[in-house]
Amino acid sequence: MSMNRILMISMALALGLAASNTMAEPPGDPTRPPTAAEIRAFLGQEPGSTETAARQWQLQSILIADQRRLAIINGRRVGEGDYIDAARVTAIEPGRVELHHRSERIVLTLVSRRQSDHHE
Repeated sequence: MSMNRILMISMALALGLAASNTMAEPPGDPTRPPTAAEIRAFLGQEPGSTETAARQWQLQSILIADQRRLAIINGRRVGEGDYIDAARVTAIEPGRVELHHRSERIVLTLVSRRQSDHHE
């Protein structure tokens, strides 16, 4: 095999590896909240399964200020009137969020870590 042919093959392999590395998905942001699908996967729930509404939506945080009310549900920030997974956020109050899904009213409550970790 000639030296030129070896050099050409080596360059082609190097370019192929470089192209495959640049086409690879960039590493994710480790500070990004998990998506609803990631939360369901972590909880062992399959998409489309018949889990209860309380397990489908996880209320994680509530922020109430003079001019706005926000909640974090399944890692997503939502306000009153927003939709999350086909459910409309109808009320955000201290310690609870109300959703309407199809014709069902669902109330999510915020449980403090101290309460949820303390089982006697």
